[in-house]
Amino acid sequence: MTEDRKNLIIEKFKEYSTIISTIVSNCDSFEYSSEYKGKKLEFIRLLMELDKQIVEPNTTKVEEKEEKTTTKKK
Repeated sequence: MTEDRKNLIIEKFKEYSTIISTIVSNCDSFEYSSEYKGKKLEFIRLLMELDKQIVEPNTTKVEEKEEKTTTKKK
């Protein structure tokens, strides 16, 4: 893994963490829920998976066939 890719992943993780913190701070049900503990990382992971699917959609790769030179027999 290159340093640029590593830094990009870290920055995205921090961005997602900020988004989740904002969502949680605006939701009373999350603030007072005992089930919320430990779920923040799961929410961040879900956002990362969603972002990955949007940026890199599952596409079928078409294999390119090599063109072979053919010689015709006379």
